[in-house]
Amino acid sequence: MLVIVLFLGPETPFLYFSARNEIRRIDIRKDWSYTSVLDNMENTIGIDFDWKEQRIYWSDVQADIISRGFVNGTGREKVITTGLITAEGLEVLYAFQAFCYCLVTQAMLFFSL
Repeated sequence: MLVIVLFLGPETPFLYFSARNEIRRIDIRKDWSYTSVLDNMENTIGIDFDWKEQRIYWSDVQADIISRGFVNGTGREKVITTGLITAEGLEVLYAFQAFCYCLVTQAMLFFSL
């Protein structure tokens, strides 16, 4: 488990986290068991949420892509597919309808609108 993000839905708070090849969800009010939300990934490191659209964004450092999908596991799509080298950090900027990511190997921070 590498990155942990808390999502508070209208009824149940969930904890979403990356397990490298999938993103999992834990129901923290029940038995703390997890379920897979998004799978078939290579090496997912950074994750964050778009609260307005109810999407999860993630970076895959082996595939060198940034993707997104809805919190229910549908609508999976690649957002950035070129120019990435180990994009480990990722943050959705809700106020600007954008996100930023950092490339650790190049010590650079990028914004995508």
